Amino acid sequence: MTVGAPVWAQDEESGGGEKLCDLHDPRLQSPAGIAAAEDGGWWVVPSGENQDSTLSIQHVGTDCNPQQSGEVWVDHTPLDPQSLLVSDGFLWVGDTGGASERPWITLNQIEVDQTGNNVIFRYVFPDSPVDVEAFVILPGDDRKPVFFSAADGETTLYSPPGENLVENTPMDEVGTATLPEGGTVTGAALNDDATKIVLRTESAAYEYDVDEGDVAAAVTEGEPLVTPLADEGQAQDITYDADGNFVTLASLDGGDPLGSITTYTPAAPPAEDGGDDAADSGGGSSDSEDDGGIVDWLLDLGFTNIIRILTGIAVVGFGVMLGGILVIRKHRRRRREAADDGEELGAAEEPAFDDFKDDPPGRDPVDIGLDAGQPDPEVGQLAQGSVYGAARQEPSGNVYGAPKPRPGGGAVYGAPKEEPPPRPPREDPPQYGAFESAGQGSVYGEAGRSFAAEPRRNAAGTTYGAAREQAGVYGATRDAGGNVYGAGNGERTPESDDDYWGPPDVNGRGR
Repeated sequence: MTVGAPVWAQDEESGGGEKLCDLHDPRLQSPAGIAAAEDGGWWVVPSGENQDSTLSIQHVGTDCNPQQSGEVWVDHTPLDPQSLLVSDGFLWVGDTGGASERPWITLNQIEVDQTGNNVIFRYVFPDSPVDVEAFVILPGDDRKPVFFSAADGETTLYSPPGENLVENTPMDEVGTATLPEGGTVTGAALNDDATKIVLRTESAAYEYDVDEGDVAAAVTEGEPLVTPLADEGQAQDITYDADGNFVTLASLDGGDPLGSITTYTPAAPPAEDGGDDAADSGGGSSDSEDDGGIVDWLLDLGFTNIIRILTGIAVVGFGVMLGGILVIRKHRRRRREAADDGEELGAAEEPAFDDFKDDPPGRDPVDIGLDAGQPDPEVGQLAQGSVYGAARQEPSGNVYGAPKPRPGGGAVYGAPKEEPPPRPPREDPPQYGAFESAGQGSVYGEAGRSFAAEPRRNAAGTTYGAAREQAGVYGATRDAGGNVYGAGNGERTPESDDDYWGPPDVNGRGR
């Protein structure tokens, strides 16, 4: 698989190299592999040019000089050692030089404190052999190796499917990775807890994150951090020190020095926006890390995912707003339709007084509160008032039940007014609650009849629901001199177009 675009060092500290020391001892001629030692020094293995009938590994200090009694050797004639590493107290020497011309490649496992405890494992490629200069040992009891080919611009990974064998251990191809900056892999190493792996070329170190020890997936699918390298001489191996920095080995052909050891600070991830500002604000680092959990999580989502989330929130918000507008419009439309249909929707939607002007005559007086003595408040409005059931009044207001006002002024309830012109008497004056239509009186609820009984009539009028010789109050008699509310008199009821409701004014008495 193709490796993703590399991420380069982001600051002056990252990617900077510092030469630690030069190699001068003849035993270190043609150095090929390096691994960190527990005392702060290094283990260095020379290539086949500086090996004899025994395999020799030199232990050097921080000044690059071999330590007294620090040599480890085994009775084995190597072909061409190319790489070295330490794992679980064992030195592992990769005798892989010239692999494309050999029937197998070899690993020597040597216990550091007991060099007599050593073993040789040989591995064969699934197809034709290829050049290999680097390997790592996977964590675990089975100690499986992963070899990296030295092809230009890419590397192919090989690993045995089963346990290591002394002879002809079969290997499978487990993936291929492209090297964005080109070159060939000359060294590889895992850090102390096997959470990172680094591959080096002549000019760069590619560092990958390893999840649960799956090196093949890390290299073939991961995106590396790239640290530029600038060793003097020919690039050889690479290892991690105790602080997680890179330590590289380079060899020089002839002369002195024979080689050099250099350290590099690994490339850092891209700086997060606002990181420097947060540091300058004076907050503690631990507190900042805790407080930045949500920010880190958002940043880990990536720009594309953040845009998608914000877009989704905007769409949902717009939908909610649009739904609210539609509900409000629907509610208002319903109220308008209900008002047009005369449906009562509460005090806020009660019809205005003008709405009654078009009501048909004959609306039940009980419905507007006449029987309780409380007329509809809208009927009593002075600006546009009229007697319920009577013809439409002039623009000036009337008092409920009062006669039509005199020209230029209103009428006061119960006050006298100008005498209307005399009218010929009717045979049958209307009873209480009767309304006139086409010149004929009608009793409330039934035309031409009194309420609840057929009354007897005489010239003096009748009381509500009972016959009397003379005008009288409800249920009682009165002399011929006056009338009470609802009683008839000697004159007929005015026509409907006279805007009149009730009996005429007689003898100057109010209505």
